[in-house]
Amino acid sequence: MPKIILPDDTQYSTSDETGWRWWRPRMDTLGDEGWKIHASGISLNAQAIANALLPLLIEMGVAHKILETTEEADAQTGEQTGKLIAIYPDSVMEAFMVVDAIDRALVGVNWRQSPVIPIDKHVGNTILYTRYGAYVDKVKNPQGKYEDDPKKFGKLKPDWIVDPWNNYPNPNLVMNLAPFPKHDNKVKYGFAKRGARKVKT
Repeated sequence: MPKIILPDDTQYSTSDETGWRWWRPRMDTLGDEGWKIHASGISLNAQAIANALLPLLIEMGVAHKILETTEEADAQTGEQTGKLIAIYPDSVMEAFMVVDAIDRALVGVNWRQSPVIPIDKHVGNTILYTRYGAYVDKVKNPQGKYEDDPKKFGKLKPDWIVDPWNNYPNPNLVMNLAPFPKHDNKVKYGFAKRGARKVKT
């Protein structure tokens, strides 16, 4: 299976999630839930998309992971369909910036064969989809109770979260631009270690 060529293989690490490679400059300070962004791709365009997006995400300092091989992009099924790259911004502001930058970076790249990603909401003008959910384990409701990721129920977001994407690309209209929340029971992101928790896609 042809591996997806990374801009600098030494900067990417493996995790306990088979088939993914991570770039994680600041996972210890990243929120535990938020608006994760998925870039859609298949084997025919996976390398071209990676070439356009990965250097950009590294330059922006945004945590992300990518499938290891082009075949794995085609093997994604069900709610995982199309998920080539998963991106973990730390705030709505950064999420908006990522979408805008990627749309511009994909000019001239053949992305139109990329499939629709189920459950997620299409944002921007190209291959990006988003949903609100847990970055690691569960989401925390306003009463301080932990709940399952809304993806489990086929939902875009928890009921108490306001959808900021109705105001994209104008962040001035978004009510909450604070960094995504961290939970009181701090989760350590121990990649490539036995017993490490998987970061959700």
